[in-house]
Amino acid sequence: MSEKIKKEIINAIDLLLRYAIIMTGNEEDAKDLTQETCYRALKNIHLLDENSNVKAWLFTIMRNIWINQKKRSQISPVQLEETLENVSDEWNINAEELLINNEMRRTLMTALNKLPDVYREILILRYFEDFSYSEISKILGCPLGTVMSRLNRAKEKLKEIFTKIYEKNPDDRP
Repeated sequence: MSEKIKKEIINAIDLLLRYAIIMTGNEEDAKDLTQETCYRALKNIHLLDENSNVKAWLFTIMRNIWINQKKRSQISPVQLEETLENVSDEWNINAEELLINNEMRRTLMTALNKLPDVYREILILRYFEDFSYSEISKILGCPLGTVMSRLNRAKEKLKEIFTKIYEKNPDDRP
């Protein structure tokens, strides 16, 4: 049983690192966060059974570590535009999102960066990391209804910010 879970942890390292880069905005901090997450997961592996959702559990651990670090050191808000250079293009993006060209992606990332953490995080978990509503609920520690309403508000706010940015620069449109 624990061997299966250990393999799932190892297989999730790239996903965790990608999420950590987005959250921290810094590759070195992201590597440290990923390492700490894996350490704590392996230390507490006995808490899981073989039916546990290891991926959601790992993201919950990472999120909690990051929040605690952020509280302790008052890390500045994540600058997603700066992290684009560090993030691989292997994100779990659906087919519609793949059609967005680089300029649109930059505009989208600028808009994401302007969102409050609570909205940015839920959008990242849903659309970049492809978690289900139920998994997001477990990761964030909030009811399913809250996830759905928060996701809806996040999309509305993102659309509003995106539109403002896009309308401000009509000459830069693709």
